[in-house]
Amino acid sequence: MANILLGFDYGRHWIGIAVGETVAGSCRPLTAIETHGKQIPWVDIDRLIRDWRPARMIVGLPRHLDGRESPLGTEVRAFAETLGRRHDRPVELWNEALSTEAARNELIHRRSPEGRRTDRRQLNAAAAHQILSGWILEHPHG
Repeated sequence: MANILLGFDYGRHWIGIAVGETVAGSCRPLTAIETHGKQIPWVDIDRLIRDWRPARMIVGLPRHLDGRESPLGTEVRAFAETLGRRHDRPVELWNEALSTEAARNELIHRRSPEGRRTDRRQLNAAAAHQILSGWILEHPHG
């Protein structure tokens, strides 16, 4: 039986979300939800979790290349803790170093030269996809 997973790329302006499943080990960008300052859009996030009913959620933890946690880490940890408590599901933190850059490069390569402008919603959803696909590669059986 496949377990649905949701991956989150938390940011102060957007929260990117990806969906995946454990049997095929696949995932895809789903959406990004705009935040307003530090106002987390819980109504929208709650709706996605109700719709997808994930068995587990993966939240990207920003780290520098030397392994130190980014200053945003405290906010990400609080978001992950609240997410797990609100929905009574396991939440794991996953090193998201360079996920946004990898997502940006992937989106640029899929576009023609004249379409290189990156949409923030698409970029953040693609970053969540990078986070979730990294987790799936390390946990092939969910």
